Amino acid sequence: KLTVDTNTLHADETNNRVGVGTASPSQRLHVEGAGNQFIVINNSSTNDGMYLKAGSGASSIQTNAGSNVLNFFTSGTERMEIDSNGHIRKFSQPSFRAGTTTGYATGANPTTVVCSNVQHNVGNGYNSSNGTFTVPSPGTWLFGVHGNARDVGSSQASSVYAQIMKNGSRMAIYYNSDEPNSSWHQIQGVIILECATNDAITFSSGPYTYWDSSMWTQFYGYLLG
Repeated sequence: KLTVDTNTLHADETNNRVGVGTASPSQRLHVEGAGNQFIVINNSSTNDGMYLKAGSGASSIQTNAGSNVLNFFTSGTERMEIDSNGHIRKFSQPSFRAGTTTGYATGANPTTVVCSNVQHNVGNGYNSSNGTFTVPSPGTWLFGVHGNARDVGSSQASSVYAQIMKNGSRMAIYYNSDEPNSSWHQIQGVIILECATNDAITFSSGPYTYWDSSMWTQFYGYLLG
């Protein structure tokens, strides 16, 4: 064991630990003392650096001059950034948005609307072949639909509806009966859901409904946290 200046620097050879301010380090590097404690890492060429702080009621990670940007990496890839204004960018936050390609018509039963025109699909959770979004991460999610639809049944009814389904169960229904028979109906709605990994989320339509193409009909979702 090596002790310098009493307990200011203590090397525990038996457990391969170093203590600063403690003679009994519990980890490879253990810094302890009264009041706020800081560990600083700094690039002397650019003055980009950071502090690890254990403070009274407020432990934190802080930047030290330079760009004042905190970057968070996993597996060698940047996943999140907090800039000098406090703006947070989450580069890998799962989300998707997709629309119908050439319009979509349902049959006699409520049917999943397959939005095959994918605008973005971060995390690859959305399947453009069957219209199902498979939740990649548990948490609180926002899902929504908006669409331009009309009844194409024999009655040409003055109402259409859309549903958001989770594992085959209805979570929300959005209904429009304000337009005359045979007219186009505007439908939109969002819902916040608690989801588990591999939950299946779909946009379902009522029977005998035609959903307009391209930007007119959209299904989307985003992981809130």
